[in-house]
Amino acid sequence: MRMGLKRRPVTTFALIATILLTLSASVASVTAAPVQDFGFFTAGQFPLYVTDNTGDVVHQVDASGTASTYATGFTTPIFLAFDASGNLCVSNSGDNVVYLVPPGGGSKSTYATGFNGPSGLAFDGSGNLYVADFTDDVVYLVPPGGGSKSTYATGFTTAQDLAFDASGNLYVADSSDDVVYLVPPGGGSKSTYATGFNENLDLAFDASGNLYVSDSADNVVYLVPPGGGAASTFVALTDARYLAFTPLPFVPEPSTFCMLAFCGIAMAGYSRLRRRHK
Repeated sequence: MRMGLKRRPVTTFALIATILLTLSASVASVTAAPVQDFGFFTAGQFPLYVTDNTGDVVHQVDASGTASTYATGFTTPIFLAFDASGNLCVSNSGDNVVYLVPPGGGSKSTYATGFNGPSGLAFDGSGNLYVADFTDDVVYLVPPGGGSKSTYATGFTTAQDLAFDASGNLYVADSSDDVVYLVPPGGGSKSTYATGFNENLDLAFDASGNLYVSDSADNVVYLVPPGGGAASTFVALTDARYLAFTPLPFVPEPSTFCMLAFCGIAMAGYSRLRRRHK
């Protein structure tokens, strides 16, 4: 009788082990996915951060439109990007350096050097920083924590800004071609995603997959729907330039929540069996 009872918890334990292995694989796949403009990077939440390359500061703007100073000490700061820890990287065209500002603001530190015209910035889900260089007309990759850059994509006329979508596609604003290009995951040949701009400078995705494009010639922020297509005016400004949304906390995919719930039920069943057969 005892021999039969012992087999049942073993079978349950094997089932739980299988669930845990499956869950681990699911979580790993979510963590590794490039999520530059979704999840925990730059997905549609105030405050908005704006560079002022006349005052050489970065402003923080709340949902009501009230601005305050977030970081100072730059010489013509232009583009912005958050990493997964909430650090804000700033490309500084005055000395061709990318600086890092810690969460909440404070003293900046050097993150990456060796550029000729650093402009747009974007992080992927692995912590790599991508830097558009409008002088070299390429997109560079800087490994997590800084270090030596490598070339990721070429063939642009004036590469200005960068943004990732949830699938790992990289979008490049080319202000000379007046086009937003798409570069597939891992690099490769670019394709046209959106046109019709006059001087497109900066890009930002919201959580729904809409792409926002600032145009400093039209002084407008345009909205391009998911998948590309015709751009529509989102807001008209005096001098529309650089955009960045506040990062949102990372939220696992629905499938991960289902696996967590299933694992919890299995563990509860196993615990009940052990108590019953003691």
